[in-house]
Amino acid sequence: MSPSGVKIQWTAEQDALIISGVHSMPEIHKLLGHSLNSVKRRRDALLYPEREENRKELARQGYQRNSGKIKQRAKDYRITNPERVLKRQRKYRAAHREELNEKNRLYHADNFPKVHAYKIQYNNLHAKELRDYERAYRKQYPDKVKASRRLWATNNPDSYNKHDRHVAQLPGVLTAKQWWKMQEYFDWCCVCCGIQLRDGGLQQDHIIPITNLDGSLNLHSSNDVYNRQPLCMWCNGRKSNRHATDYRPPGHPFTKMYNADE
Repeated sequence: MSPSGVKIQWTAEQDALIISGVHSMPEIHKLLGHSLNSVKRRRDALLYPEREENRKELARQGYQRNSGKIKQRAKDYRITNPERVLKRQRKYRAAHREELNEKNRLYHADNFPKVHAYKIQYNNLHAKELRDYERAYRKQYPDKVKASRRLWATNNPDSYNKHDRHVAQLPGVLTAKQWWKMQEYFDWCCVCCGIQLRDGGLQQDHIIPITNLDGSLNLHSSNDVYNRQPLCMWCNGRKSNRHATDYRPPGHPFTKMYNADE
């Protein structure tokens, strides 16, 4: 581990230089740019593997005996040196971006209910802060936001246009007034998980999906109010076109006979 906290990736050439005996440890330390202790530990690991294993075992035992003190010391360090810790974390993330992204994708796939429940709880507790942050970000970086959307649309032309094409081919329409009345009736809450999202946070879900699992148009669907329900981004993404579950509670007025002017 380097002083910055980033694990050193030793190469075969560096290993050969360390065990060659041509240079002293201080000289190798200057040539490679790593700390002297790091170079010495690497030498011991190459020449005396049994000693290195013993050192690791002793370190593990020491950590188990003093885990509480070590964790508290690390916590105190993070509190007293936030800028230094943040700088080190950014450096590590920059060096291992793909690895961390893949690890996060696998974790989300294996623990979706847990992650979803945490997001709901977090959004409920910090709804106003999140909305304010998103608004401030879009206002501060409008060009960046537009460029990001354009790039996604360019890289995903089928996904970008497919939804609109399918909606246009289905009968019926959900008017702005009907959508407003529906959100108001359900108190601006996702009818699946119950999270309250105002100011455009809810999405219009088709109860009977507009596409089949193979991506083809579902002719049994429609754009009418009786086939719509307000869902949060996560519930809508989870439902997608996998099933036709109506999460609205019994007794709601949004049937085929609904009239928003009443």
